[in-house]
Amino acid sequence: MKKIVILASLLFVIVLGLNAQKQQRNEISIPDVGGYKTLKCDFHIHTVFSDGKVWPDVRVMEAWNEGLDAIAITEHLEYRPHENDIKADHNRSYDIAAKAGEKFDIIVIRGTEVTRKKPMGHINAIFTKDNNLIANVDSIESLKEAKKQGAFIFWNHPSEKYGKWSATQDFLYKEKLFQGIEIVNSSRYYDDAFAWCNDKSLTIMGNSDVHLPIDHDYDLLGNNHRSLTLVFAKEKTEAAIQEALVAGRTAVLFNHQLMGKEIYVKEIFTKSIEILPQHKLFKKSIRNKSLLMIKNTSGIEFSIKTKSTNTEIKISTSMVLKPNAVSYIEFEYNPSEMGAKEIAIPLEIENILVGPSKKFETSIQLRLITE
Repeated sequence: MKKIVILASLLFVIVLGLNAQKQQRNEISIPDVGGYKTLKCDFHIHTVFSDGKVWPDVRVMEAWNEGLDAIAITEHLEYRPHENDIKADHNRSYDIAAKAGEKFDIIVIRGTEVTRKKPMGHINAIFTKDNNLIANVDSIESLKEAKKQGAFIFWNHPSEKYGKWSATQDFLYKEKLFQGIEIVNSSRYYDDAFAWCNDKSLTIMGNSDVHLPIDHDYDLLGNNHRSLTLVFAKEKTEAAIQEALVAGRTAVLFNHQLMGKEIYVKEIFTKSIEILPQHKLFKKSIRNKSLLMIKNTSGIEFSIKTKSTNTEIKISTSMVLKPNAVSYIEFEYNPSEMGAKEIAIPLEIENILVGPSKKFETSIQLRLITE
């Protein structure tokens, strides 16, 4: 009997631990940039009111757990496999989630997904007013109604399966029936979509498109976060998020990769990295070895590669700067003259993209003193 009691007690402790973990918010530390607030958002989410597997308020709790600021509920208009069991209009899931959002301080945005076969593919409309009016058998009329409601419209997961850029997209683009493209959907990245956004000044998006419970798709304990759209907004409000999306002030965080316009990702990197002071004095004409200490104050890891061609300093490495940690790089300095010198160390940040297959490059400054 004692063994059974011990086992029961152990199970009780485990359950308590799991519940406590679910009541914890894991903040993602990302610097604000350009005078804007950096908001963590997911604009492509499904629940049981279309083909998802969870209730709408669960999506809000998941978002709170993961440190998000805003989500959009975007149910399929045409595909509702649970409709025999769940009788409701196309706004109901938003209504439920929005109420939970008020409780958890998560902005919940009304949205929907217009689902068509290629070449049109799947298109999301967010900031809608009434999804029932968008449910139209005519694809163009659906998008025109969404536009009439003031929605921000974006093209989902462009690919061979769902459709790539074609005459259909030319027409929709000309008619201003979409303003952005998912360059990342769930665990898939679309290099050509990034190029289309840059070429046509469309807003880049990265979303989870989650259907199952979020921890089924992502190993949250292993720091494998859902794909996110980072929005650089004037404030944390729904109106400010929409203004930022229309203006194209976004970046994408996906599988330890940061993607976006250089003006934004550069500031995120430079504000995240701190070069710790160098107190060492170097001797002229002596092989001086030292350590370069780099502190990463953000919740994003950075894969860096040095590219120095300076003949006085030998530093060559590839390493990962882990989030909220200090890393070091060993270097050798052979000064040619006495005194203090400013030396720039060129870097390639291998997990930051500023365009399709284009890695972000920058430099760090060292001030070295020779006596």
